[in-house]
Amino acid sequence: MALGRETSPDANCRTTFLHRILMAAKKKRNPPRPGHSAGRSKPPAKRSVPGDPSSLRVRQVPGTSNWELVHPVCARERAEDIEEVEAMIAAGELEIASDELRWLLGGCGEFVVGHRLLGEIALLEGDLPLARGHFGYAFELAVAAIKRQRCHGPLPYARPANQAFFEAAKGLAHCLKELGHVRRAREVLEQLVQLDPGERLGLRDMLATLPKEGREVEQTNAADGSPSS
Repeated sequence: MALGRETSPDANCRTTFLHRILMAAKKKRNPPRPGHSAGRSKPPAKRSVPGDPSSLRVRQVPGTSNWELVHPVCARERAEDIEEVEAMIAAGELEIASDELRWLLGGCGEFVVGHRLLGEIALLEGDLPLARGHFGYAFELAVAAIKRQRCHGPLPYARPANQAFFEAAKGLAHCLKELGHVRRAREVLEQLVQLDPGERLGLRDMLATLPKEGREVEQTNAADGSPSS
């Protein structure tokens, strides 16, 4: 996973991979594993200040009106590790991949890709609350950076540095929909479309599938949930 490349030769591959995970999650709806509940606290993470190299931030791409996320140094240093983890997931070695990701997150709290992958693993294992928590944590990290630096977009998915955020947010919207939080799922998707009006991740298609009215089952104000460490 290259976090700093200017082009995205594997964007279609990543989109297809995410689609396969969402489809597999629909087919496999196992009950959550013992100890994996939606109410556990967020993992310990250093909340950095803008300008800190360990902080997730955004920047305007020189010579354009587009914006992109700038991932912490620790995240960029873990790019090769993430490629190994993705190979583990593709091979079905989910437990080993999860252990590796937790270890990687231990030294890099604002690691959007790490939380996105843990969310995808939780989806594959049928644990929607845990998946929602990890996807939601990645989503909130990026949204906080966007608001902090007053970025109003466009923040295109085509930029490689933005892809983990969009994929995590799409996973979050899927989980929210499946868990009955239709209004919040719609809000997430509409925010993404606003950030990238030309998106090609199928977000508008997801919006179209949401019921016009749904019975909300919100249990807390934090509809995004909280992953475990």
